Amino acid sequence: MKITQFLDMRSQLKDGTYPVKLRITNKGKQKYYSLNRFLNKEDWDKIKSGTRKAPLVKIQEYLDKEESKARTIIDKLRPYSEYEFEKQYLGRSINSSSVFELADIYIEDKIKSDSIRTAQSMEDMKSSMGKYLASIKQREFKFESITVEWLRGYENWMVKRGNSLTTAGMYLRNLRTLFNTAIRKEIVNKANYPFERHKYIIPKGNSQKNVPTEDDIKAFLKYRSDNQKKQRSRDFFVLSYLCSGVNLADLVRMKPEYIHENCIHFPLRTKTRNSNKESLTIPLLPQSMEIIERYKKTNAYYVFDIINPEEKEQTKIDKIKQFNKVLNEGLKSICEELGMKKYTYYTARHAFASHMIRKGVPLMYIKEQMAHTDIKTTMIYVGSLDKKNMHNLQQNLLE
Repeated sequence: MKITQFLDMRSQLKDGTYPVKLRITNKGKQKYYSLNRFLNKEDWDKIKSGTRKAPLVKIQEYLDKEESKARTIIDKLRPYSEYEFEKQYLGRSINSSSVFELADIYIEDKIKSDSIRTAQSMEDMKSSMGKYLASIKQREFKFESITVEWLRGYENWMVKRGNSLTTAGMYLRNLRTLFNTAIRKEIVNKANYPFERHKYIIPKGNSQKNVPTEDDIKAFLKYRSDNQKKQRSRDFFVLSYLCSGVNLADLVRMKPEYIHENCIHFPLRTKTRNSNKESLTIPLLPQSMEIIERYKKTNAYYVFDIINPEEKEQTKIDKIKQFNKVLNEGLKSICEELGMKKYTYYTARHAFASHMIRKGVPLMYIKEQMAHTDIKTTMIYVGSLDKKNMHNLQQNLLE
C-alpha cells in the first residue's frame, strides 16, 4: 500500500492550474482522491522543494494533514476495503442499493476535476432512466435490479420514444461505468454483473449520422426571420457549422481574448491536447464574425451573455443545457418551415465533418479541428458518405 500527494497534470483547469490529489496504490491499482486544492507546476515544485512562503506553506500543511488522515484510516483497516476507506475518509456512506446515489458522487467528482461534459452526460443518463423507472412504476433503483431483462426493456423503451440506439448506448455505458465502480468499491457482487457477451451487449447504434445535406446548409445560410428565437437558432447553428462544428458548451464559454488574428483560439484541456498544441485554432470567416458581433456582450467575461463567471458550475451546466433546448426548438420550427428533416444544433458538427470529407479535405485536419483524440472517431463520418460522393473522391486519383 502506497500513499502519495499528486499533481494531476492530466486535467488542466481553465486558469492554468491542476488539481492536487491523493494517490493510493493498492496491489498495483491506483485510485485518486481530490484534495480540493489547485496549483500550477511552478508552485507545486516550490512546495516540494520546501518553500517558506506563507501561502504555500499553509497549502503544504493542509496536504500533509490530509495524507496523515488517510494513513491513519488505512492502518486500522485490516483487510483494506476501498468502500470502508471512502466511508471514513470522505465522510459519505454509499447505499449499495442506490444507483443514483453513486451517480451523484460520480458527478460531483467530475465537476471538481473540470470534466463538465462527462458530468453532464451522467446527469442526462439519470434523467432518462428516471423517466423509464417511472414508466414501469419501479420506485427504487438498485444495482441488484439491473438485469438483462431490465436493460433490454430500457433499450426498447428508448427506441419507442424516438431516441437513437446511439443515445441509448451512451446512457447504458454510463450505467456500466457505475456498475464497475460499485464492484470495485465492493458494494455489489460481481456475480450480478450483466454487461457481458453472453448476457447483455450495449448497442453501438448506427454509424450513419443525421447529416444536413449541402442544399440544406445553403438554405440555412440564406434563411432570415423576423422571429428572434428562430433567427438566433439559425445564427448559432450556422456559427457552429462555419467554426469546425464547435460544441455549444465551448462556444458559450468563449472569452473575448480567445479571438484575435481573425481566428478563435480555444485552449485545449490536457485530455484532448497533443504533444505540440495547446490550443485549437479555428479560422473566422466574415459570416462567422458577423454573427459573433451581433450577439457579443461588451466588456464581459464571456463573449455571449448566456452564463456568468460568478455562477456555480452546476448552474452554468443547467443554463447551457436550457440554451441548447431553446436553440433546438427554434431549429425545429425552421426545418418545418423549409420542409426539411429535423436537425438540432449538434448536427451542425456532423455537417462540418461530412462536408469537409466530401470535399476531399485530409482526415487529420478534420480530426484536429474537431479536437478528436482518436482518428477512429473522425472515421465514423466517412460512413455517412453516399456512393456518389465516394466515387467523386475516388475520381481524384485521375486528376
